[in-house]
Amino acid sequence: MSSLFWTMVADTGSWPIVRGARDSRTAAPSDIETPLIGGNLDVSTPAVNATRELLPMLSRGHQVIFRNAGHANLMKFQGAAYRSLVGGFFATGAVDTRRFHYEPMGFRVKWKLSRVTKLFILDGVNLVGGLVFAGFKLAPF
Repeated sequence: MSSLFWTMVADTGSWPIVRGARDSRTAAPSDIETPLIGGNLDVSTPAVNATRELLPMLSRGHQVIFRNAGHANLMKFQGAAYRSLVGGFFATGAVDTRRFHYEPMGFRVKWKLSRVTKLFILDGVNLVGGLVFAGFKLAPF
């Protein structure tokens, strides 16, 4: 999606885009200890991309892929375990996932779309009503 957007911006000439050198847009080999942490349901930064494209470049890279986890699930729902994993890695260089537990994906939502839509419409009606009551004249379309 981002390449589609940037291509459109570049084609219109409406914003000067200077692309970096090709070698700065690819991963360079590294022997630095590097953790790659993600979930198998992450659509913004898929773990499979890191496995295929980044991990081969990291001779001392460690990848952890959590099942039924997205981009921010780990930090939000298992924050103490996540902090322990990251903090432990920086303290010792070891990847320790023992504090994590499997948590099935939940599909219950607090605010259903129908409720949000009704509130949005009600707010719009109240806004227009308030403006009319206050003496504002609405221009015809």
